[in-house]
Amino acid sequence: MIKRVAELEGAELDYWVAVAEGKDPDHSYQRRLPDGGVLILDRLSREEAEAWAEQQEGRSIYRYIAPYSTLWNSGGPIIEREAIGLELTEYGACWGAWYPVCAQDGDEPDATGPTPLVAAMRAFVASKLGDTVKETD
Repeated sequence: MIKRVAELEGAELDYWVAVAEGKDPDHSYQRRLPDGGVLILDRLSREEAEAWAEQQEGRSIYRYIAPYSTLWNSGGPIIEREAIGLELTEYGACWGAWYPVCAQDGDEPDATGPTPLVAAMRAFVASKLGDTVKETD
C-alpha cells in the first residue's frame, strides 16, 4: 500500500528517514552492554547484521531506528547538513520546511508538520524518495 510522505509521523516517519539516509532499518540493532551503555549497529550490510544477530544468543537485542522526528540529536544534524529551512506558518498552526534542492516555486513549504523536526524530516524523505512511499508493516 502507498502512503503520502506528508502523512508520515512517529516511528513510520523515522523508518523512512533511515532509508533516505541509506540505512537498512530492518537490519539495524541495539543491545544493552553490561556497563549500562548501548551498542547500536545501523551501518552493517544485511548479511553482517544477520550474522551479528545470530551471535547474540541469549542476549536481548532490539531493532533500532533513531528517533529522527522527535529528538534533535538525531534529526538536527540532517537539518544542518541538508540546509533545510524551517519557519512557523499559518499563524502558528504548523511548521513549514523548505528543502533547498527541490524548493517549490512560490512561498509554499515543501513539507509541513506539527513540529519543526516532523516538517524537516518529511521534506528530507520527500527529497530523497519522492512524495509517496510503501506503507511499513
